[in-house]
Amino acid sequence: MIFIIVFELLSFIIYTTQDVANFSFLLLAALFAIIAFLNLPLAILIALAEIFIGGMGYLFYYDLGGAQISIRMAFFIILLAVWIVELAKKRGITAFLKSKFLIPYTVFFTFLGIGLINAFIRGNGIADIFLDFNAYLFFAYLFILYDFLKIHDLWKQIWYVGIACFGWLATKTLIILYFFSHGIETAVWPIYHWVRNTGIGEITLMTSNIYRVFFQSHIYSLIGLAIFATILFIYRSKMSRLDKVLLFRLLVLGSATVLISLSRSFWAGALASLPLIIFFVFYNKIALTRLLRRAFIGLMAVAFAFLVLFVVVRFPFPDPGAGSFGSLFRDRTNVSDEAAAASRWNLWPELWKGILKEPVLGQGFGAKITYITDDPRIREVSPTGEYTTFAFEWGLLDIWYKIGLLGIAAYLWVLISVSKEGIRQYLKDKDNVMPLALVSGLIVLFVANFFTPYLNHPLGIGYLILTTIYLDRN
Repeated sequence: MIFIIVFELLSFIIYTTQDVANFSFLLLAALFAIIAFLNLPLAILIALAEIFIGGMGYLFYYDLGGAQISIRMAFFIILLAVWIVELAKKRGITAFLKSKFLIPYTVFFTFLGIGLINAFIRGNGIADIFLDFNAYLFFAYLFILYDFLKIHDLWKQIWYVGIACFGWLATKTLIILYFFSHGIETAVWPIYHWVRNTGIGEITLMTSNIYRVFFQSHIYSLIGLAIFATILFIYRSKMSRLDKVLLFRLLVLGSATVLISLSRSFWAGALASLPLIIFFVFYNKIALTRLLRRAFIGLMAVAFAFLVLFVVVRFPFPDPGAGSFGSLFRDRTNVSDEAAAASRWNLWPELWKGILKEPVLGQGFGAKITYITDDPRIREVSPTGEYTTFAFEWGLLDIWYKIGLLGIAAYLWVLISVSKEGIRQYLKDKDNVMPLALVSGLIVLFVANFFTPYLNHPLGIGYLILTTIYLDRN
């Protein structure tokens, strides 16, 4: 946890000074390279922590004449280099060739390749192709981590890092909410620009003094919430008293984070995990009294989450303004009232038109669509709201548009294969709830991705890779 806090504080301090940004990036990358060659397990944990908390990956970056190289990309390239060196020692044979998921992943990677070739054939812009496709390059972590984690058993450490990042994401969210809801100007503007310009997320005034605090990395808060909810309902009776207390606190923090993110896609994802949990509650014939007790604990966690948010916003020093949580959440459930939601629905028909032109193989990476957006930032540049882009909010349709129905079917094959294996492992050993909990995390990720792109982004790809390797570790 201390490393994570120091990492983010350094990012904030360096961003506000800027003069040493490039030097700091090079120094950090050099230190990471030394760690990777001397202590590979530690380097892996550092890289994973950055993915969990780093949003778009630009907590540190090198500014190369307007183009920016993210610290995430630097970590990736360094680990890739170390992996290639290690692979050369093994005569170029990766352990992933023995994976039970080799076939579905190979088919999916084939369609990614077809999407790339298709893009060049169609004459999509080279820069657009690279910027659109580069997130999928992170699937190379599947081979890197598969080989490294076969040698170094780091799953317990990864679990601890994940929990620490989960806790820090919640803490950082609440701290920022406090600063903004109380109008602490010396902190508000530097934090706002840091959050926006490093790609961490967005901070938006919603009503009176209540702000929406949304980070890209909150997807891991949502996934963690699904994992902990699964543990609560399926496994709680086998936990120690201390672990039960910790579980409740994590549920409160996760609920508070997902609530104040005000992300409808996250809320939909959270609800999507319930059918799986309910099914296995009945499959395991959990007594009604236990079920009601666990449901009450879950509801109490959500209630405490609301209480935490209320206390943060209403804390009397300095004097906060007035604002209604009731109207905030009520208004947020209206999907047509807000510029972002309206823009998303404006994109919907145009995206479908593009998909239906080439439904089978898609239009390749970097393919663009023009639509009308109500985003005030775009309207400042284009008063008509006309906007052309290759990056779309509808994550599932984005993938379909780029690699076609066959490509998305191959991706679904991967997701279903991994999920089936997780369920199979749980049914084989019900004392190990983690495979089922990870599947619950995959479900919320998939549903959230329908509305917000994550499975074509390192954040979602990272979780899929870790789940794949964990379920294939034997």
